[in-house]
Amino acid sequence: MSGDTVITGLIGANAVVFGMWQLCATERAHAQLMAHFTCSSDGLLHHGRLHTLVTSAYSHFGWAHFGTNMAVLYFFGCEAARVVGGARFFALYNVAGAVGCAAQIAYVNLWPHADDGSDRRKTPMLGASAAVNAAVILSCCLFPSSTVLLFFVVPMPAALLGALFVAKDVLDAVDGSGSVGNAAHLGGALCGGVYWLRIRRLLVRR
Repeated sequence: MSGDTVITGLIGANAVVFGMWQLCATERAHAQLMAHFTCSSDGLLHHGRLHTLVTSAYSHFGWAHFGTNMAVLYFFGCEAARVVGGARFFALYNVAGAVGCAAQIAYVNLWPHADDGSDRRKTPMLGASAAVNAAVILSCCLFPSSTVLLFFVVPMPAALLGALFVAKDVLDAVDGSGSVGNAAHLGGALCGGVYWLRIRRLLVRR
């Protein structure tokens, strides 16, 4: 599989699941999507839905969430997928999605949070952000001096953009009061960084 084919396929798969969310017209259909395309501590530990570590990385409920993640996946993922190959990028996407989900579950169970009256262990999570972050960090490591536009306006080196992304997630995760899956983002970013280190070592050996 070529890198472009895999990126197109990943965006297509995300679009299909997104369409399912938009078209589900019954409570039963919505419940099935919640059960199999979102991930939570409760779902994993009490219902054994291990597959949701991966399937939740193909799931988006809102247009902005879906559109942003797919745009970032396309702009950062295409070049990275061409370098590492389609099959390896596909594996990275799924592994990073699962690692990010597991990191977020560990975070909500172990990190002290502001008391907002909710049980974060039962809060379902979904989205490709962890997998997309892996693509962003891998791309920034492969092409650190390339120019990218922050918010599509401010030009900066890719390496700096990647560092800013990671720093923001670290600060927000330490704060612990938001509803964004910062630990999941960091788990995905770690996968992208580790994979780049592996590629770098292989290139050095050659």
